[in-house]
Amino acid sequence: MSAIKIPGKEVTMGGKTYVLAPLNAATSKQYRNEIKAVFVGSMPDIEFVSKLAHASLLRNYSDISLEEVEEMVDYGNLFEIWETLLNVSGLVAQAGNMARRVQEQMTAAGLMPPSPT
Repeated sequence: MSAIKIPGKEVTMGGKTYVLAPLNAATSKQYRNEIKAVFVGSMPDIEFVSKLAHASLLRNYSDISLEEVEEMVDYGNLFEIWETLLNVSGLVAQAGNMARRVQEQMTAAGLMPPSPT
């Protein structure tokens, strides 16, 4: 196993521990629409999560194939991998910040009451 170059979070897949690194700009751009769809209510499917996990793992494990990742991702670890990818990549924080900005704009425009704090 190669040395970890990009810090991330450890997950166990296929009986081995791997470090999922943050998604890079190229991957985020490539899967932008699918990521957005999940934030508005869609469920991530196993193929999509496998592709994101593969892109993440490539940052530290340059020889890992998509087929290997697809063999390790299953319905037992799907949501753990998905949540780890979102958190390690900062996507959860970005979604929260975006929701707060929209709420502030709607409140300022008089479209919703101020939120209790």
